[in-house]
Amino acid sequence: MLEFFYTGEVNKDLLEKHVEAIFAIAHKYQVLPLKYECEVFMTNLIDDEKILKYCGMVHFYDAPTLEKGCKVYIQINKEKFLKSKGWEEVEEVYPKLAIRILKSVVCDNICF
Repeated sequence: MLEFFYTGEVNKDLLEKHVEAIFAIAHKYQVLPLKYECEVFMTNLIDDEKILKYCGMVHFYDAPTLEKGCKVYIQINKEKFLKSKGWEEVEEVYPKLAIRILKSVVCDNICF
C-alpha cells in the first residue's frame, strides 16, 4: 500500500498474488482509488470457482465494481452458471445478494 501512496500504482505481480488482501486493506483505510483498482483486477478473474468468494467481498465490503463484474459474468454464462453448484452456494450463503444479482440480470434483458 505504501507503494501506491508514493507512486499511485501497484506492482502487477504483487496484485496478482495478493489482490484480495490489498483490496481488504484499501477498504479498511478507505484508499478508494486502490480499492477500485483491485475491484477492476478481480473482475477479470471471475469464474465459477471464485464467484462465491467475490460475492462475499461484494456483500461485506460494498464493492460496486466487483458486483457489476459478477453480474456481467452471470449474464454471459447464465445458461450454464444458474444451474451450477456455484450459483447454489451463492443463493445459500448470500440470498439477498443473489436476488439482487438475478433481478439485474433479468432486467438487463427485458426492463427498459
